Amino acid sequence: LNSSTGVLSFLSPPDFEANASAANDNAYVVSIQVTDGISAVTQTVTVTVTDQNEPPVFTSTGTAGIPENQTLALDLNATDPDGDLLTFSISGGADAAKFDLNSSTGVLSFLSPPDFEANASAANDNAYVVSIQVTDGISAATQTVIVNLLNDPADDPVPPGNEYQSPDGGYQSPDGGYQTPGDGYQSPESGYQTPGDGYQSPDGGYQTPDGNATDQNQSTTSPADPVYVPIVSTRSFTEDANGSYVFGGQVLTDGGSPVLEAGILISRKLDFVDPIRLPADIDLQTQEFSITHHGLEPGTIHYYRAYARNEVGEMQGVRRKLRTAQTDDPSAWWAGMPGSTGGWRTSDWFGTFRLYGNGWIYHAKLGWAYVVSDGHQGIWLWQRERGWLWTQPGVFPYLWRHDTAGWLYLLGSTDGMPVFWDFETMGTSVP
Repeated sequence: LNSSTGVLSFLSPPDFEANASAANDNAYVVSIQVTDGISAVTQTVTVTVTDQNEPPVFTSTGTAGIPENQTLALDLNATDPDGDLLTFSISGGADAAKFDLNSSTGVLSFLSPPDFEANASAANDNAYVVSIQVTDGISAATQTVIVNLLNDPADDPVPPGNEYQSPDGGYQSPDGGYQTPGDGYQSPESGYQTPGDGYQSPDGGYQTPDGNATDQNQSTTSPADPVYVPIVSTRSFTEDANGSYVFGGQVLTDGGSPVLEAGILISRKLDFVDPIRLPADIDLQTQEFSITHHGLEPGTIHYYRAYARNEVGEMQGVRRKLRTAQTDDPSAWWAGMPGSTGGWRTSDWFGTFRLYGNGWIYHAKLGWAYVVSDGHQGIWLWQRERGWLWTQPGVFPYLWRHDTAGWLYLLGSTDGMPVFWDFETMGTSVP
């Protein structure tokens, strides 16, 4: 209270919601006295606070680092001071068309799994920007979200080899690579040569109907229409109930010459060295074809594309990527850790992670790691920045670092990168 002017003010702004649980808690009563120095009069003042709408506030970070080939991007969270029901929506951004957003939960997902390699040729092409709006029906707040796509090391770098052996010399990564089945699926020999000596009419000339070849009625020789290689489209794969994969494609044009063979190429290599070649029957009406294949190695990445060949040569369709499902191994270090959607697993001691091929995982806080069992209850993890780390139930989030013979404590992560407390340096450690 200003003693000179009589202006009555709250010491701090009142919150209607904070006092709304009890009746009349938003009615404040205070007695005010005014005096001339000799006489005084007192008045009881009641101040009633009325509810005003307050806009919602985002409580989740606006950046995320997620591995390629998954659709889940970010779980957005917001709160409303008034306790109103919130609705999320995509309001703009350069990459808005690539995302789907659950209006009730705020879960932001890619419409299709993003591929790091497809965008790696240009700077920042793996940083997706989208604007998210949350509203309580009256007021709204907007947040710009940046989703940074992280490369999956199982795509191209090999797992740590002999130069990264675990401390006791064991637990080496698989060697020898992944060969295609022996003696089969080779590309046809000798290539596809163009037709020789031009394009002649069937019997050397076009005679008149009565069979009398005369100079006046014989046609002149003319070159045939040009012939090109066919054009083919690669279709998305499907998985059947038996665990087999169905691949398909379509011949868009035969190039002016009958298609001699069409089918699917499958390879573990991005450049399709020594691919598996699977010829398929072409539907003469639709020019579509499909082939079912089984026996692909579980939990690994394969690349596939359609192909078609005529007398001129062979054309291959766009390359696509397939990650085969991980099969449960009762002896694996992660056996018994329950799975969830998108291939993620949750351990009561190790946290949330996703299995990738060749021993790689993506951990929600640790990031990428190559993991093997220590033969008992613990695990060894290899990371490029820190080398080999060891932990086990009852020890994690403490990790023993082999290179320094010291302990790290996992504090959390920032932009998809882990943050540790290093007991050797007595400070935080980040990549």
